[in-house]
Amino acid sequence: HVLEHFGRDELYKVMREWTRILRVGGEIRLCVPDIRYALTKILMMDEGYAPVDRYPWWQLYGQQSDERDFHKNGFTVKRMQTLLESLDIFEDIEVVNGDNDVNVYAKARKIRHLEPHALLPQWDAIGEAEGIKLPGVEPIEPEKPVRKVRAKSNGVKPEEPVTV
Repeated sequence: HVLEHFGRDELYKVMREWTRILRVGGEIRLCVPDIRYALTKILMMDEGYAPVDRYPWWQLYGQQSDERDFHKNGFTVKRMQTLLESLDIFEDIEVVNGDNDVNVYAKARKIRHLEPHALLPQWDAIGEAEGIKLPGVEPIEPEKPVRKVRAKSNGVKPEEPVTV
């Protein structure tokens, strides 16, 4: 239970670092709260169909016992599957509910190193719409064009093209 403590703009940075240090052939294992379970329980409590319980609130927002115990992200089985697939470096991805649907468990085997720009083009549009800038994914500035500088018509040959 660590990944839920990182915000959306930190998520790929964290996953990139974790997978960078994981050797090819190694297995990543993740466990996060299932927000689908937490939201369902909260709605059931609100409607009087379930007894009052603090745990679903902790799953959603963290226990908040100190300044680091806040959840900034939420996961379902589908979202975790999509996250691991989008990195495009894993095989044998397995994502399941566990502990009576309270948690999402994921494991996957790394088959190659992450390329510097492995994010899907769709994520660029999402990031732009949400105002998220991912480190290392900025567009490359085009080089300045080469222009030819010519001498005045005084009989001197034109200079070679120069970059300005």
